[in-house]
Amino acid sequence: MPSRKADPFHWDALVRLTHWGVAAICIGNLWLNEAGEEWHERMGYAVMVLIGIRLLWGLTFAHGHARLRALIPSREDFRHQADALRERTPP
Repeated sequence: MPSRKADPFHWDALVRLTHWGVAAICIGNLWLNEAGEEWHERMGYAVMVLIGIRLLWGLTFAHGHARLRALIPSREDFRHQADALRERTPP
């Protein structure tokens, strides 16, 4: 039976869109604007909007890895990590 590869995209489209949107705006701000310029401020507000969208999504409708609750490890996760460290095997 052929082995199935795990899906490399754990994040949903909205999470990826907001992530790369923030990254693109930060790079654009770094290279294209001076601090205090009108576009610098507008791009900063756009980043705040993207972060707000991501937070709302993570707290409300997101599923799986995209939920903000998924970032908090359980006791079981800590135990597996400690065992892997003791055995020197990657999780």
